[in-house]
Amino acid sequence: MKKQRGFTLIELLAVIIILGILMLVAIPSVTAYINNSRKEAYVATVKKLVSGASYLVNSGQLEVYDTDTTYYIPGSCISTETGGQSSPYAEWDKMYVAVTYNGYSYDYYWTSTDKSKMGIPLAYNDNIDSNCIKTNVDADSISTNVGVGNRSKIVLYEEDSSHNCTNSRSFPATSNVPDKVDCNHTTPEEEQANTTDGLTWTYKNFKMTFSNVTGSSCDDVNGTVTCYSGTIKVENTSNDEVIRSYEASFTIPSGAVIVKQYDINKANISISGTTLTIKGNPNNQPYRYLQPHDRDTYTFRFTYKSATGFKLSNGKISYSVLNSDHQGGESSGDPDHISSTVQRLRVDLDRTTIYNSGGYHQAQYNLKITNLSNESITDWSIVFDMPDEIVNFTVYSPLKLTKNNNRYILTSANNQPIKTIGPGETIGPYQVQFAMTDTNAVPTIS
Repeated sequence: MKKQRGFTLIELLAVIIILGILMLVAIPSVTAYINNSRKEAYVATVKKLVSGASYLVNSGQLEVYDTDTTYYIPGSCISTETGGQSSPYAEWDKMYVAVTYNGYSYDYYWTSTDKSKMGIPLAYNDNIDSNCIKTNVDADSISTNVGVGNRSKIVLYEEDSSHNCTNSRSFPATSNVPDKVDCNHTTPEEEQANTTDGLTWTYKNFKMTFSNVTGSSCDDVNGTVTCYSGTIKVENTSNDEVIRSYEASFTIPSGAVIVKQYDINKANISISGTTLTIKGNPNNQPYRYLQPHDRDTYTFRFTYKSATGFKLSNGKISYSVLNSDHQGGESSGDPDHISSTVQRLRVDLDRTTIYNSGGYHQAQYNLKITNLSNESITDWSIVFDMPDEIVNFTVYSPLKLTKNNNRYILTSANNQPIKTIGPGETIGPYQVQFAMTDTNAVPTIS
């Protein structure tokens, strides 16, 4: 019988060493794979919950209509069929979908943390990926007091016993982030040396200049002081962005107070301590948007109780951009009667006449706008995206039109009564005119 030989001690040690090396190589790779898979699942869950919130908004179950408000929807109000009630790591601790409305489309944001403190800071949904997931995110850092853009108000929806968002409460925003903020956002900032005239700050496609600054003696309750007045010029230097609103803050010498507010619809200027804050287009009025290469000018006046001279420093600027990929209704293909429903408004264009002039077909229409909701709509705007066959769009008072390439934004003119459209009310007809190369061309209305 042949004698069987076992493994020697050296052979066993060699096998153990080889297995150990393989485990050292494999375990980190497997761990990294599991972590990446969890993060991808976390993001997928977030996207499903945001999609569920979008359904609630677009179906009218939750009303989101004020352009100066950030709406917060608890994730627990969203159907579990749409997204899970726990993250891939642990049960949710806090989670919210934030929604904003710019006059004709919605933007969605997300913020959350779970019981294991894996979370995402408030960020625009389209900017969220696995890199946004942070560790040690405390529940106290997930706030519903943050306004997006320059929005000053918050509406927080609250769930009832059936996990439906039937109730809500409103309160002022206590902090702010820019529109379409990403999860690694820091406050944009630029600084320049102090001068007494022509002081200019720029940030990306936005430029602000203080000019024609003059100082003179004036009287207030504290006696004779120095009053400073001048001109603030703002400019959109981009080729395609529409700047909806902006905010700038500066450090000024102590003792400054506002004497008089000018052009308050264009900008709100305030002083708190040694901080001067300017909020442009504070009411989010569409006709105040800065179109590409557009400029605006307004005046300011305030006093220094001590004669320290006019100085500004530590300038910080942020601005919000109108979403160019806005949503809306499709227009009917009938060139004699064009109709489109845009959120809570129906737009009807009825052709009255057509004639040839200047080498184009000139088509005249009667325009009517109907409020389909049971609430008043204020500061409305309607966007017309023109095909190449429509080369010009003309409107007549009391309507106002601003143009950006082939896109036209229609609003009520300033201080006109049709700024507000009552529940079920139809305004018009108003005369508008298209110059076109094809009489069958129709715009897309949104």
